[in-house]
Amino acid sequence: RDSGKVTWMGNVDIGRSLSVQQLQTCYDAVVFATGADTDNKLGIPREDLANIFSARTFVNYYNTMPSPYSNCMTCPFDISQAKRAVIIGNGNVALDIARALATPYKHWCPTDMNCRAVRDLMNSSIEEIDVIARRGEEHAAFTTAEFREIASSFDVADVEVRLRDFDLGEVLAKSDGSRPRKRMLELMHKYTDSNRSATHAAAAAKAAAADASATSTAAADDTKKAKPTQRKKRIINFYFNLKPTSFVSKENRPNFVGGVLFDTFDPITTEPKTIKISADVIFTSIGYRSEPVRGIPFDHKKGVIPNINGRVCHSPPSAAEVEGLAPAAKELIVPQMYCVGWVKRGPKGVILHAMMDAQETA
Repeated sequence: RDSGKVTWMGNVDIGRSLSVQQLQTCYDAVVFATGADTDNKLGIPREDLANIFSARTFVNYYNTMPSPYSNCMTCPFDISQAKRAVIIGNGNVALDIARALATPYKHWCPTDMNCRAVRDLMNSSIEEIDVIARRGEEHAAFTTAEFREIASSFDVADVEVRLRDFDLGEVLAKSDGSRPRKRMLELMHKYTDSNRSATHAAAAAKAAAADASATSTAAADDTKKAKPTQRKKRIINFYFNLKPTSFVSKENRPNFVGGVLFDTFDPITTEPKTIKISADVIFTSIGYRSEPVRGIPFDHKKGVIPNINGRVCHSPPSAAEVEGLAPAAKELIVPQMYCVGWVKRGPKGVILHAMMDAQETA
């Protein structure tokens, strides 16, 4: 469409439908904002087993992402049969998936979640969800707000959040020392094994008081009625310092995943050891990756277009070249070519970061 200032053209494959040289001939500046369309792989054995999905696959499903990016009509796995889910990665997307699986379906009914996903969640058999992080608690990648959203479900006795005990003082000493990080670690510490019982007791007492109040005002014959059966509590476990080394298959279904092997260490002796965590379905939430654009240089190691402050470079610049201190820095620049967003800096940050990044390129 042509508004007089902006012309939008779709279904154009740069490098095939239109060459970069043609763009340079027709425009003074070309900005690549192609995002990150593919998922990072773990690169460990048996990653091709059934019921191993990228986080994007499931998120696209319950957010009704249209074809060809998602099949929003069918859950990617049989949620009525899966009892234990493992999420490898601990960013905000990982916690989104954990919350979607753990929260009662009634919570999602008034939302704009895919109605077919809500229907599938009605029949969910998920009982336990494990969120796995490769590094320690001080490097937790999720935000305080995201963790608080999950932790608040604990108070209604539908979801129980569990963390292994950790020394808060020691972890704070290893962290970056920022105030937001300190608040988040303190919140996480409330849900460790040693503190969780007290938190749960307070929540249970609050619920019991509410029940007692309701009962006292009810009619005598109503008190004799049987209480409705409550849904079994779902558990979200957070594990840290676990490095995935291989997937393993189910004994009775060799083509389907049955768990993951992790390298870790004994918290007391610090001796290395290998553990297995069983699973019926596994999601990998380890970040996204940009795809190369034909005719434009690409840093395959970092998965971005090499650039200096948004100006596309022929090859990845050194730190001195990025600062403009190296005499050959200008020779690296590709004329008229710019990049912005995740294809410029990698798949990290929220909309605010993208706005600041766009201003830098502009």
